[in-house]
Amino acid sequence: MSVIHAIKAHDISVNSAPEPRHGAVLLPIGFDAPGLCLAFRDLTVSVLALAAPDVVAAPLISRDFDALDLLDRLGSLNYRGRVCIHAPKLPNRQVVLRELRFAAHRKGITVEMTDAA
Repeated sequence: MSVIHAIKAHDISVNSAPEPRHGAVLLPIGFDAPGLCLAFRDLTVSVLALAAPDVVAAPLISRDFDALDLLDRLGSLNYRGRVCIHAPKLPNRQVVLRELRFAAHRKGITVEMTDAA
């Protein structure tokens, strides 16, 4: 299991990582950065408790999951924090963001979207 412990925002250099406030704990999931992020399948309640992230970051679509899958998983694990979704250039970004926020709101999760590098 590739469990990562809490990663301080200033200790990670994934190209598309968000810029959380200084000292915030970032939990990246599903990026193509072996050793620097958690695999979706390894996202459990104990990992969330151990990492205690201020922000969970993930791509809009990855090989193993998409953002809606992630929001469902986080909601079922009682995560109630911020999620930063990294998306490529989209024809109608606001529609996608609205859908994600609608799904997240019911779970008590706040969604932001940033441009993937």
